[in-house]
Amino acid sequence: MNIKKDFKCIFSVFTALILFLTGTLTAYAEEQQLEDYEFNISRAIMSPGAWGQSITFAQSDFKASKFTPESVVTVEFELDGEPANPNLPPIEMVFQNYSTADPVIWAKISPYEYTDSIAYFNYEDMVKNYGFDDLSGVDNIFIGDTGTPIKVTKMTATNVTGGPSVTTITTVETAPEEPEQTVTAAATQAADNAGEASGNIPLVPIVIITVVVAGGIVTFLVIRNKRRGGFY
Repeated sequence: MNIKKDFKCIFSVFTALILFLTGTLTAYAEEQQLEDYEFNISRAIMSPGAWGQSITFAQSDFKASKFTPESVVTVEFELDGEPANPNLPPIEMVFQNYSTADPVIWAKISPYEYTDSIAYFNYEDMVKNYGFDDLSGVDNIFIGDTGTPIKVTKMTATNVTGGPSVTTITTVETAPEEPEQTVTAAATQAADNAGEASGNIPLVPIVIITVVVAGGIVTFLVIRNKRRGGFY
């Protein structure tokens, strides 16, 4: 029996196991990273009432590419006065892409369901109005009015990728002397890092299984060689 041939066989099997486990690990990670997310709306203002914005989320706050086909964005808001356009929802979401799109994309998204204090937006309407399934180019997400002033009071999203569990950030409210934008960016980045680091992926069991399987193969080949007269 050729020892080089045996070790080549072991190496091939071990490589195949690694590739298989890597694919399994990746799929598991993607599935486990679907979380609900609560936006930091501490910077929300009463919009001017002329199709203006109550709050803006840049990519440093939240990346639109984290939305999935199962995502639903819920926005709670205060309405200052009677709706100026009874035939329109009092609130809208806007995706802006100015960095990679030419001309600039300004995609308005209407809620699929709403009242005078809450609105729901789904992924299907997002990609339909934006024009692309790939939302990585969205630079800003705006929440604004359709003629009557509004103020966002709460905003959440379900089934987002790579996002932390629902987290309410209160440091800005309790420490107003700190720059709000700096706190928001830092808190969001820390939360993202924590979410990515806590994918709950069982690495140790996978490594143990890999080592045990590889060890079993080596043991089998050694025993077989001994029965055939040993290595030479």
